[in-house]
Amino acid sequence: MRSWSDLMEVAPIPLWRRCVMAIVAIALAGVVLHGWIAMGLVSRGDDLLRGGQQDRALTFYARAVWFDSGWEVPADRFAFAASLTGQRVLLEQGVALTSAHLARHPDSYNVRWDRALCLLHLHRRQEAFADVERLARMRRSDWRMNDMAFRIALSLGHVNEAREFARFARPT
Repeated sequence: MRSWSDLMEVAPIPLWRRCVMAIVAIALAGVVLHGWIAMGLVSRGDDLLRGGQQDRALTFYARAVWFDSGWEVPADRFAFAASLTGQRVLLEQGVALTSAHLARHPDSYNVRWDRALCLLHLHRRQEAFADVERLARMRRSDWRMNDMAFRIALSLGHVNEAREFARFARPT
């Protein structure tokens, strides 16, 4: 029969088993808490963006998109920060990121607006007009969006669309 002291003896856990348990715990936390992690990354990106560090903020927004691709805020903020930089590569990444989000959530107003901003910076006015046109028709009460659609339609030479949006632009 085993003594009481033998029963109370704790065998050390091998290092490989501890590492496996730690990896599983981290993976499980990432799966369960992915929304909270994404929220923290967006918050950190916002702090950096307010501090004028757009490049670092973009990194945090991209990580937040990776953690929670269904949430519109990281894609929205990434495209907005990319439009502030004016760098072609970042603008293209912003368009790609927002397009991927809009493929899953086509009625996302803020993401569509920021994609239009990136497209305007890239001088792709026809694509930007398609986004702004849809936004203006979604919210007729938003006179600023209708004004933007009016101005882009005029620059593209779309007179009929410009007339349509002029009725809802700039309240008198």
